[in-house]
This record gives sequence, structure tokens and C-alpha cells, in this order.
Amino acid sequence: MKKHEQQKGIKGVFWIIWDPYTESMGCGRIICCFTDEDISADPDTSGNGLKISKNESHMIIWDKVRNDLPKDIRRQFWNFFPRGRVEIRNGRIFIYANPVIEEQVWKERILSAFGLSADTAGPKWNADGSRHYRCHLDRPD
Repeated sequence: MKKHEQQKGIKGVFWIIWDPYTESMGCGRIICCFTDEDISADPDTSGNGLKISKNESHMIIWDKVRNDLPKDIRRQFWNFFPRGRVEIRNGRIFIYANPVIEEQVWKERILSAFGLSADTAGPKWNADGSRHYRCHLDRPD
């Protein structure tokens, strides 16, 4: 993508969820919630695709999506699973996430779910382990 071209896609938040008793992210799926602005792609949501306001937090959104999830997942707190947020500013993609989402397979699935592509400009991944996106996997044993 050239500098003057705008990346089009959808902004929002996501979780990578799985059966909390197996502790296996490999069989997880993505739950996506999208802001209602700048929708220019048909996302493969792999989740429920709930529309949210751009200022809603994961904590607030979790209460909206959890009832449609299996019981063992529904009973978890909003910060149990790895999560993140997709932002698009000035045509650049910024993805803020928990570091356990660094695996390429998850990056590709997240980009696809939000109707984005990993081109030469590429998204800027910020998975620096900040307190904001910590989950149960980050807690000491």
C-alpha cells in the first residue's frame, strides 16, 4: 500500500476465547465487536459482530456479549481471555493486544475478522504487555 492510500476496514475490540478448562488457545475463536463508523468491509466475524460505540470498554462490552456464549465461557470475567482493540487512524492500522496474541495465525485471523489486510505498510502491533490488556495468562502461578 502506498503512503497516500487509506487502509479500509472495521475498528473495534476482540477476545480470543476457548474452553477455560483445556487452556488451549489453539482451538480458540475470535469474538469481535465493531464500532459503527467507517464500515467498509464484510468481516468474517467468527463471533457475534455486535455493534458498539467507539468509546466502550472491554468490561462494558463483555456484559453485552457473554450471554450468547457457552456457560463455561460466560461465567468468566471480562479480563480472563486475551483481548485487544483495532484502531484505524489516518489510514494506518493500530492493534493493541495482549502479548499472547503475537502468534502469526492469530494476527491473520484478527486482520481477516476486521476486514483488514497485512500489506507492505502492515499494521502496527502494540502487544507490549501493558497492564491494560493483561489476562489470566499473565498472572503469576
